[in-house]
Amino acid sequence: VGQDCDSCVRALEIAQHADLDVLAVDDIPTVEALRQLLILAETGHLVVACLHANSVLDAVKRLLESAEGTGEALRAALAENLVAVTCQRLLRRADGTGRVPAYQWITATPAVRETLLAGDLARLEELQGTDPECRSLGQALNILLEAGLVSESDPPDELTRLRALVDAKARGSNS
Repeated sequence: VGQDCDSCVRALEIAQHADLDVLAVDDIPTVEALRQLLILAETGHLVVACLHANSVLDAVKRLLESAEGTGEALRAALAENLVAVTCQRLLRRADGTGRVPAYQWITATPAVRETLLAGDLARLEELQGTDPECRSLGQALNILLEAGLVSESDPPDELTRLRALVDAKARGSNS
């Protein structure tokens, strides 16, 4: 974009006519780009997109917000074509030898698809913590703690901040 064509949407239109199996994009800057990516997904292309978001729910929220005001069709296409959303956070290893990823994700189970279609982020957050095909940040942190890969003993560590965030969200959803 900028060198071979004038816009992201135009680049995606060109990609649709090329014989591509996989398309990777760094961002989805406009609703028109999202619409074009969904067309590519509907026509059998594997579309991998990176969204600049802090969590799975933030990424989904961003997609749903960009589909607002476009009618039900775009949200329906998103619910139908989305396969998974994943997010990783790198945390300091307990032994100090580097970092270890904490992965969270949702996969497009029937319940997740229905929730995406409804645009219900609160229900999506609940499913992320209860659906066996999904993993929340809290679950990821617990797995790493139980395996001894990370430790909460280092107060300035990212883990401590993330654990406080997870706990605050849990308290908020219980009230």
